[in-house]
Amino acid sequence: MRNFIIFLLVFILLFGGIFLYIGNAIADKVAMPFTRLDIKENTDKILAMAGFDEKDFLSKYKRQTLTMPLEKGDLPIEFFPSKNPRGTILLVHPIGFDARLSYLLVPSFLEIGLQVISYDQRGAGSNPEDYYTLGKKESEELVQVLDFVKDYLNGQPLYVWGVSTGATTICLGLQDSLGEQVSGIILDSPWYDGKEVIKEVLHKEGPPIPESLLLKAGSLVSKKKYGFSYDDLDISDGTKKYYGRVLFFASKKDEIIPYSQLEYIYQSFPGKDVKLVTVEDSQHGQILIDHPLSYGKEIGLFTFGDQLSKAKSFVDATLGDGVSEKLEKHLDTGIKDIENYMKEEGLDLEKILERIGDK
Repeated sequence: MRNFIIFLLVFILLFGGIFLYIGNAIADKVAMPFTRLDIKENTDKILAMAGFDEKDFLSKYKRQTLTMPLEKGDLPIEFFPSKNPRGTILLVHPIGFDARLSYLLVPSFLEIGLQVISYDQRGAGSNPEDYYTLGKKESEELVQVLDFVKDYLNGQPLYVWGVSTGATTICLGLQDSLGEQVSGIILDSPWYDGKEVIKEVLHKEGPPIPESLLLKAGSLVSKKKYGFSYDDLDISDGTKKYYGRVLFFASKKDEIIPYSQLEYIYQSFPGKDVKLVTVEDSQHGQILIDHPLSYGKEIGLFTFGDQLSKAKSFVDATLGDGVSEKLEKHLDTGIKDIENYMKEEGLDLEKILERIGDK
């Protein structure tokens, strides 16, 4: 009996040691999948592939740096102002890249009158935090950033855009107060549940041990070491309670997130103003690169939608159905054409909106 007890204790200690060792390895890999140098090189590579000249860009576009204090240091926030802004969009980049990835989008957003805000996510660039949490702590930081920048926006609409894990961060932020801070959210191929993604990776690359046991080990260590468990990564608690405006991009050829799962996320939003834009051919996170014109048009119409609806109603009421009908025909040609048409017809959009506001 004594020998059996000794054997049992040794087995428990041995098993517990192996369990903690494996759990620590998994937790570290999830929290620190890239070094800061990896992230810089990844971003440099994408910018180079796009033929992007960073120095030329920074010389052309005015940039302000806001500084938000965090527990471990200051977080620089890049703010690209517009001369006549009608809103602001905050860009949340995905894991593996830094905020410079957002530079590719800045000119297009400024062109349609949206100021741009971006910053480095945890573990990237100038963010003082060293590890990544698959969107959990990133979403808490995002809520802080939204609260911090609102004083610079003069009460104008604020939208938030994210792709891949950046979109997941936004969805997790909906569990907090993010939904109350923004006029709408733009999601491109979000992960539904980080736990399932980890499980899939473990299935392909992990040791010959049941994924459920590996997940448990990694999650327990992660909770103790990094402050989050893998059960914290399901976005549905946030999406199901957000009734605001949503623009959702998805691809049927997404090789990481199945289209059926992307549809499920889209359908989880209970609001009435939720639009799904589907493409047939793009890989994960590549919709913008493959379809830049239609992508930009959808975002333009989404962020312009409220004002455009009010302007059309006013035009219809004051100038007759004929003008409203002509205006409607221009909806598919882009925001600039709509504005140009209104100017040609002697319709000052700003004055119209002012008069609507006065009413």
